[in-house]
Amino acid sequence: MFAESNLGVLGGNSRSPTTVGSSSSGGALRRPLGTLGSSIGSSLLYGTAAEEKIVLDIGAHTLRVGYSGDARPLYKTNLYGIFSHSDNNAGRLVGKSSGLFEEGHLNNEELLEALLVEQLRNIYRSHLLLDSKSRKVVVAEGALLPVQVKRALARVLFYNLRVPMVSFYPGSVTSLMTCGKMVGLVVDCGHRSTVVMPVYDCRPLVSCMVSTPMGGNALLRNLKQLILRFGKFVPFGGSQTKKDGDLEECAVDEQALSDDTVRFLMTKLIYASPIAIPKSFGRPPSDLSIGIAEGDLVEWFESSITASNGVTKLTVDCPKNGRGSLMFPMWIRERAAEILFSGDMSEDHQGIVQSIVQSIAKSP
Repeated sequence: MFAESNLGVLGGNSRSPTTVGSSSSGGALRRPLGTLGSSIGSSLLYGTAAEEKIVLDIGAHTLRVGYSGDARPLYKTNLYGIFSHSDNNAGRLVGKSSGLFEEGHLNNEELLEALLVEQLRNIYRSHLLLDSKSRKVVVAEGALLPVQVKRALARVLFYNLRVPMVSFYPGSVTSLMTCGKMVGLVVDCGHRSTVVMPVYDCRPLVSCMVSTPMGGNALLRNLKQLILRFGKFVPFGGSQTKKDGDLEECAVDEQALSDDTVRFLMTKLIYASPIAIPKSFGRPPSDLSIGIAEGDLVEWFESSITASNGVTKLTVDCPKNGRGSLMFPMWIRERAAEILFSGDMSEDHQGIVQSIVQSIAKSP
């Protein structure tokens, strides 16, 4: 996938970085040599024939794209946004559709192709800035990527974008290769699930793979339910006041806590506490599941927070109560991610820790 190092300016002098390009690149962006991948830099140093490819890393929630050898993806787009899709019969944009892996979409390959065409054309036109016919494409596929998505993606790349070649590689193997390893245990924590895959000699051991639904979506639902249960909303300058003049607190409703707000909290504020849950609560804790934390476990969460402030405040807009302050206990920031490691006992879904142990036990 994306390498961990880039090649700097050749020659070691203080001149400005050299730019490289070709008239046959189909309008490709001329990038400074210092930003080129290690594969292109090595070809300039040693004369080897290395070709820069386009890398697509498609997941259940995001699509990442970049150049082979680069340290990080060039662009990332959200596959759970609202997309305009084409009506093949009318030949025009009609309606909108949310999500690439939503229920019912996998059985409609024409809809999948329409969504992927719009996303990939925008990526080539606005971010890669090159002709799709000029570069080969490498797709880093997840272990649980549906075959319907693979077929739709291949048809879009070949028939719509006219790319010269498409290669599919297991995401677990490409992750290890960026670290310079051929053997390892890869834990891929995605939006819909977490997959633990052993890799030996650059070959994924599919028979030893273990997956669990404890992923980003489970964390998002857990965080949202905990805030709805333990949080408060205080409107600014509202008519509801207490007798002492303070603003009246009200319960947090769904309108004040949109998915975008929860996703912002999940990416910016959530962290894992360094203090482990005591064994007296069970392994895994019996009082912990998505949106549920009961009894003594909540009291222990409140007493074990590492932050100095016990309350988190965030200004949000609520259609019902107007603009106000969203407040929730600090322990939610520290302990919301426990659901990933411990699992959901109410649904009998094991956590990441148990999945790793189980995968190791299966490995030869």
